[in-house]
Amino acid sequence: VCSPIWVYDGLFYVEQDTVHMARAIDSGIHDAITSVFKIDEQGGMTMLEDNGYPSFRGFPSFPKKEISIGDFWEAKAIRAVDPTGQGLITRMPIYIQYTLTGTREFNESPVYVIKAVWATRYGYGIGVSYEDFDGDPNLKSASGKHDATLYVDMVTGAALLIRDTVDETFVYKDGSKIAYKGTISLFTDY
Repeated sequence: VCSPIWVYDGLFYVEQDTVHMARAIDSGIHDAITSVFKIDEQGGMTMLEDNGYPSFRGFPSFPKKEISIGDFWEAKAIRAVDPTGQGLITRMPIYIQYTLTGTREFNESPVYVIKAVWATRYGYGIGVSYEDFDGDPNLKSASGKHDATLYVDMVTGAALLIRDTVDETFVYKDGSKIAYKGTISLFTDY
């Protein structure tokens, strides 16, 4: 029996908005990044051309059993980061707790509303012991949190919208720090 494998070969468009003097400034599409990966029948992702996107791998993840509103589940995933923007992609494990919070309509489609929370943890220290030896050799540690809301199509299981509130800091061996605080919005169209 041959398991189906789906291959994605395309672009991820990155749009950035910044806040300057309390005003949002839309700089439009910042970059178009090539990505090639395959997904097996169990949802496992293998990168064939890794340029950092998708940055979340194995996310979202859904339980195998039927659940009701208020139920939660946990799953592992991988997050790829390049805080310096120099093409030095570092992968880190993330442990996500999901909660089915309700249902609603989104773009005329019925969707499940799911909350997902996880921590950013990288390096060595209290409760953390992980390093990506193929990643940025100058990244010493990372910490922070994510709180996301997902709209998942009830018919197809596709994640149509993910809004992720981020507060995290990346620390480098030379003592410099890069902090991200704000919202990441991911829209998909299948």
